[in-house]
Amino acid sequence: MTIFQKMLFVPLLSLVFYTAFLSYSYTEHQKNSRSILAYSSDYIPLLAIANQNSIHFEQIRQIFKDAVLANELAWLDNILPLYKSINANFVKLKQYDQRIDIEHIKNIHHNFEQYYLHADKLARVGILNEGILRNASELIDKVGNFHNITLNDFKNLSERLQLRFKSAVEVSNNDFNQVLVYGAILSFISIIILLMVTLFLSLSTRSSVNAVIQRMKALALGETDFSHRLERKQRDELGYLIHWFNKLSAKLEENHLELKKLSITDKLTQLNNRNRTDVFFPLAIQKALKNEQPLAVVMLDIDHFKLINDNYGHLTGDDVLITLASILKQQVGEQGFLARWGGEEFIIILSNYSREAAFKHIDDLCKYIAASHFETIDHLTVSFGLSMLRSDDDDASLMKRTDSYLYQAKEHGRNCVKMNDMCE
Repeated sequence: MTIFQKMLFVPLLSLVFYTAFLSYSYTEHQKNSRSILAYSSDYIPLLAIANQNSIHFEQIRQIFKDAVLANELAWLDNILPLYKSINANFVKLKQYDQRIDIEHIKNIHHNFEQYYLHADKLARVGILNEGILRNASELIDKVGNFHNITLNDFKNLSERLQLRFKSAVEVSNNDFNQVLVYGAILSFISIIILLMVTLFLSLSTRSSVNAVIQRMKALALGETDFSHRLERKQRDELGYLIHWFNKLSAKLEENHLELKKLSITDKLTQLNNRNRTDVFFPLAIQKALKNEQPLAVVMLDIDHFKLINDNYGHLTGDDVLITLASILKQQVGEQGFLARWGGEEFIIILSNYSREAAFKHIDDLCKYIAASHFETIDHLTVSFGLSMLRSDDDDASLMKRTDSYLYQAKEHGRNCVKMNDMCE
């Protein structure tokens, strides 16, 4: 099945199930809403009355306190409307005998009356008889005790009503949910499965598409790592796209490695070429200067190479270059960087060699080449110019000095190593 068919089939089938489920749910929801509305018409007025009692009680407590502090007996008259309002609310609460415990309401009412009577008595005694409050500890304790009891009663009443209202709503909702479960379980499970399939398909497709895009973008921006391969097991359009993209990456990697090798390798001697040297040389200088390590640069040239070409032909000259390159690889090995500089000239870069060690190594190489056998021409000699890196050097100055030493080696008899004003 193609991606288009999968993505079209799954939403359509989900839509059918979901539409049927919504239709049935709406009918049951209307029934549940009517039940909740019936509970609201009873409990909301009860909660309002309970909250009003709590507010009035706090106001009564504050007025008692203010009257005593201000020593104003007339202020106590301000309590009467609040007191009557709370008593009237208790009467209203007792009318909802099907929703609340009447005995509990009567007990709260009693505690409130006790608080009011004792608080009123304490306030009047304190206002009319200054200083007598110090001897009314029993009355003060009663007022404090009934205040705390009444305050907790009003608070608990509100909490109980809220819990009962919440419980009634939950019961109604549970009944609604119970009906829905049996009617919608098949649709619900089907929709979940279809949604999971859709999500998996979407994420899988998106992930694969993004992977292809990122790889194509990286390649377009010049990334040269072609080894990364994409994966997709599904045999759909995207699977075929990734398969052939991987084939293309493999071909590009093969071509790139070949081109990379050709770009940095001398075709004849298979040594590093001039391009590779131009990149490596400045980096080697930077590293040596940064780490304060010695760096030796050697340039060598075959003595009388033109005569070899003239007397034996260019093919023999090529064989000589190949043989010399093989000797250099054997003698220099992993100890240094080796490249063909051009024509019959070669360059060696030795890292972390002291002046003495570098000279000995190259001098031994010079002697080894002179003693080696070459096809057709029997033997040859090579001249060397050797320079040590200075703190003020760059690649141009160091190479120029090395080239001048090579020229001096040629001028002073060849077949030697020159690293100062004399052939060593």
